[in-house]
Amino acid sequence: VGRDITERKQIEDELNEKTNFLDKIIETSALSTWISDEKGTAIRANPACLEFFGATKEEVIGQYNLFKDVVIEKNGFIPDIRKVFEKGKTANIVIDYDFGAVDHVNVKNAVHKRINSIFTPIKTASGKVSNVIVQTIDLTNIKRMEEELIQSRKMESIGQLAGGIAHDFNNILYPIIGFTQLSMDDLPADHPVQDNLQDVLDGAKRARDLVKRILLFSRQQDQIFKPTSLKPIIEDTLKLLRSSIPSNINI
Repeated sequence: VGRDITERKQIEDELNEKTNFLDKIIETSALSTWISDEKGTAIRANPACLEFFGATKEEVIGQYNLFKDVVIEKNGFIPDIRKVFEKGKTANIVIDYDFGAVDHVNVKNAVHKRINSIFTPIKTASGKVSNVIVQTIDLTNIKRMEEELIQSRKMESIGQLAGGIAHDFNNILYPIIGFTQLSMDDLPADHPVQDNLQDVLDGAKRARDLVKRILLFSRQQDQIFKPTSLKPIIEDTLKLLRSSIPSNINI
């Protein structure tokens, strides 16, 4: 008895090709990906997942629930994870959940990270959940850069505010300096008021120098490299430090 199995073999080959294609996508993905059964126990994990959790396949596959035994947080984190996992199993849509700050996501070493996990339930034709694909993203560096950007914007706002105040302060100082100098010119050199006017002039000039330093701090422009004498820079820096360091500390 002979049968033509060409069509069956073609279907098998196409199925194998699609399976190999999906395997390559999972294995080569830079995103931490693991597949669990309906109970949450890992049955497959790609290299990115093993690297993320600091584990080998033998330590992962069938040994434990990755969420239960690896992801640990001090304040009731495990029940929250199970709740999200159960929701991921029953929901008809993908569950995207940011777990925030996690104290431990590494089998061998405690690591503080910000993680985001995406739960994708795989259902049978009858609608029963057979597996859940869990993809985990490390948001630690992204969150750190966001915080640095926010801080940078705060500093930029402070610089703009300082620049505006400095300009207004300059407008007040220039008449004081100008009229003090005119008064000193009008009075005889040996007039007793000259010393008082000189003190006023010196104080106004110190205030003008301080405003100049504030403007330099707040100025938004590209740096220009050129030969510079260090002495005046050090002197200006010491003056600026003096105002921010307690008086019981000597420089």
